[in-house]
Amino acid sequence: MSAISSTLHTKRRYIAGWLMVLCLLLCSSAWASEGDPLLSIDDLLSIQGPFEALIDSVGEIAVRNGFLEASELSEWKRMQLGDFLSNGGYGSILINYMPGILKYAVEEEMPLELSASVGEGRTLEVLTMRRFESSEGTTTVLPIALSMQDAEGLPMPVRYEIGSNSGMLYKWDAGAGRYVSVGQSTESEGEIVGWIGEAPAVDASNVLIEIQAFTLDNDRSVAEAELTLYPSGAGYDLDISSLSGKGE
Repeated sequence: MSAISSTLHTKRRYIAGWLMVLCLLLCSSAWASEGDPLLSIDDLLSIQGPFEALIDSVGEIAVRNGFLEASELSEWKRMQLGDFLSNGGYGSILINYMPGILKYAVEEEMPLELSASVGEGRTLEVLTMRRFESSEGTTTVLPIALSMQDAEGLPMPVRYEIGSNSGMLYKWDAGAGRYVSVGQSTESEGEIVGWIGEAPAVDASNVLIEIQAFTLDNDRSVAEAELTLYPSGAGYDLDISSLSGKGE
């Protein structure tokens, strides 16, 4: 056997070994049976930490063995997380030895993390996606995950009031296994709120989602912010300018 053939054989065995490890990791919990609903965004966010730890390990192995350039590692992780969130937890962890493959990644499918100062050193954070397009026959929402930090950077338990000037807000119904409409305004204590709107008209205005936060103990207002969705083609775009606080 030539040195090249021996190297390829060793690398194939190495890959096969890691595929087996990944299979054991992913199969350690029971697969959803036929007819079960997809995981909700709340469920996905609850296991986001372990998932990111897994892709951190896989990414390091991919770089170490030449399947991924070190300069592409951060973007590859973002692509995996976007796939995880946008596909209800049924996404795949993809490593192909294809130099430059990340240039084909769809930026709109990447998660978007936003933050805004809302007064007295407090920060409102929003985890969402970069684009929303309506789709017939499915309830695909633009997820809006809210969190607050105080001046010391510690989590603040608050109640949110969310209202939209267009479209409809949705919340996850565990019994029905799907998102259900709650109108143009709703409340949340940290559970995900989704937004759905029709394809915008040519002259459509921005969609404005108003967010207010109140303390749980005395219902005191501690934050006001606005999330802006920009009409674009058949849907709406979001970017780093989409979230603005009103307390500064």
